[in-house]
Amino acid sequence: LRSHLLLGSGLSFFHFGQVSTKYSLKRRKELCLYSASATSTVSFDESQWDHFVEVMTGKWRGRWATYDSEGIVLRQAMNAGVDLIVNGKEAEHSLRIDGSTTRVGQYHVGKIGKHVLAGSGAVVGPSSLRSGIMSTELVIRHKSARLRATIQHAPAVAPNDDGLEQAFALKVYRVTLAREILKSDINDSDEEMWFSVDPFAWRRTWNGTTFLATPTSGPAILDTQYNAADTHWHNVRTADADYTLAQGNVLLQVPTIFPAGQGLKPLRLAWMPESNLLLRAEAMILALDSDGESDVDDSNLHFLPPRLLAFQVDELTADLCKEEDDNTITKEEEENQGGGASSKSATDK
Repeated sequence: LRSHLLLGSGLSFFHFGQVSTKYSLKRRKELCLYSASATSTVSFDESQWDHFVEVMTGKWRGRWATYDSEGIVLRQAMNAGVDLIVNGKEAEHSLRIDGSTTRVGQYHVGKIGKHVLAGSGAVVGPSSLRSGIMSTELVIRHKSARLRATIQHAPAVAPNDDGLEQAFALKVYRVTLAREILKSDINDSDEEMWFSVDPFAWRRTWNGTTFLATPTSGPAILDTQYNAADTHWHNVRTADADYTLAQGNVLLQVPTIFPAGQGLKPLRLAWMPESNLLLRAEAMILALDSDGESDVDDSNLHFLPPRLLAFQVDELTADLCKEEDDNTITKEEEENQGGGASSKSATDK
């Protein structure tokens, strides 16, 4: 039977069924190439499991902050944790909050839930909770630290384009940002990973590698360049992801609303753990897609389960040579400026 979400006059909702600290770009590329190579003898499930162990497992401790739909802090947990412990070909997952432990689940090869991994990141979901909330998690790891964002969209109604009629939608409800470090390295200062940056630091020329995956294939590996003069989502607010949290070297962009029938939207997370390193994760989510069997009078609307179409992780470094060129004023430019002007930086352009 095809599982679906039924939104009727009563708004009823049905539930959809369902370490190693050595970490380098070379190792991540090796893991991704398992499934990217057509001649590889390693299956997609096995490569995803190896990648899952490499990126996700460990005893993580850190600070969690939960925000409402307006970006206001609702609560903070200063010593929360996630344990994802590997034992052979299995992994046990549990949460630790305020001294209590909650078992989440168990994973093994071929059954890692809704995790899709690529490069230094992972997406978990989207998943539909019993309440009707759609939950999606984005993860980026760097060395012994990681950044997690859990985004929840709740059922709601929203005006159509004409502003008159009401249509079903999913609206951002809560967002939790978790800054975590491996427990084995807890004595090390994790403050080095979380710091303030000049807003213009995002707007530079970035070069690096893109890892692109789907729930059934990939990751493919591509060379990537983002020029400072171009517009990219990490340095501008976009209409398709208009809910923004910008905190120091962390940036989150997600859609405020998934309208019914127009539900393909990006969820984006960016992190600058080092001054010249930019890590980005982007998940393309399709939600509230009609199954084609809704009643003519719209008294009952049937939607397919939300699903992930693609997941992309960018690992980028700033082009320092380009910045030096941008910061250099030629003799002719200096003469045109009367010889008394100081050189402009790339961020002033």
